[in-house]
Amino acid sequence: MTMHEKIKNQTYDLYGGRVCFNEWCGVLHEKSTPLDTRMALPWSPRIASAQGVIGPGILSSIADIVGGQVASAEYGWKAQIATISLALSVTSPVPPRVGLLANGHKVVEDDGTILSDIRITTDDENKTLVATAQLRKIVIARPPSPIEPGQYPPIEYDDDRPFMSEQDIGFKGNGDKLRSRIEARPHFMGNVARRALHGGLVAAGLLETIAELGRRHERGFVPFDSVVDFLSPARDTAMDISAQMLQAGGRIGFAEAEMFQEPPGSERRKIARLSATLRHIATSGQT
Repeated sequence: MTMHEKIKNQTYDLYGGRVCFNEWCGVLHEKSTPLDTRMALPWSPRIASAQGVIGPGILSSIADIVGGQVASAEYGWKAQIATISLALSVTSPVPPRVGLLANGHKVVEDDGTILSDIRITTDDENKTLVATAQLRKIVIARPPSPIEPGQYPPIEYDDDRPFMSEQDIGFKGNGDKLRSRIEARPHFMGNVARRALHGGLVAAGLLETIAELGRRHERGFVPFDSVVDFLSPARDTAMDISAQMLQAGGRIGFAEAEMFQEPPGSERRKIARLSATLRHIATSGQT
């Protein structure tokens, strides 16, 4: 059994089933300890834009996955983990058709919460630093140990359309105010036992909406620094996001976004919020 298969099966056993979003993204586990967790995300059409570029949504997703592995290792694979907050700083654009490498380590653990630092680089010979992240995770459950190992035959994903394509997310509005809606899909699942969507997917939806807001603004902006706060578990139903540009200066813009859900039989509730700093495309090196 390879290291990837070992870590993957440990994760699936802990959560009582597949972490579908991890598998759909194509993450490859290389090492998982509290002080040294490593992961690769090879390039594929499904995680890139129509131009072949991995965007901020996937950067936040891989950061969330690595942070989760750091926490799982810290608690000896005996605690289910959820994200409290995710701070992402984009340092350089990802070149077309280039994948990612991510490395994470624990900063501090205190009373069932854990803070981790993440570095994300390109997987080409340059190993360019493209983002850094800091995540706060929390223990949400300690299932009986050991959980009986399950059998997880491979799932074939034949959907290679670009990440958050128009079939997944619809936008309405302009560069000042924008709304989006993301329909739930099977591979968005993170915790099957709780029917909760993946935290990385939640962050990605918010960031991709902010990125579109920046593209539609008359000055043109791209995400720079962002913080996502996870307010409530996201369930297996549609996600509605509202975003607005708070201020747009000559070089820097400020924006915010909120995600809402209305699960069947429940009232509409806020799932997560994002605060973002954006920079003018002319100063970002992106086109």
